[in-house]
Amino acid sequence: MSFNIANDTLLGIKELCERLGVSKSTLNRIRRNDIPNQVPFPQPTVWLGHGESPRWSSKSINLWIFNQSQMYRFRNRHTQESSEKMEEDTGL
Repeated sequence: MSFNIANDTLLGIKELCERLGVSKSTLNRIRRNDIPNQVPFPQPTVWLGHGESPRWSSKSINLWIFNQSQMYRFRNRHTQESSEKMEEDTGL
């Protein structure tokens, strides 16, 4: 995904934490993909300063949030269908 400054914005760590509603330590876990069953987090779009300040495209983060929600929706639907089938099979 390419970045176009005319129709996108860059988000730093603080803005990402606010947007996702998580702490900095949780964001770091998400970035390392340490959370089970998550969609891989996008790499920073650019690094500002001397490579010490990552920034992400707002659009790439929005896409990640959408994909993450779709994965959870699919997994929850599949889990519910499996539970219903098990209930049918066992007569519960």
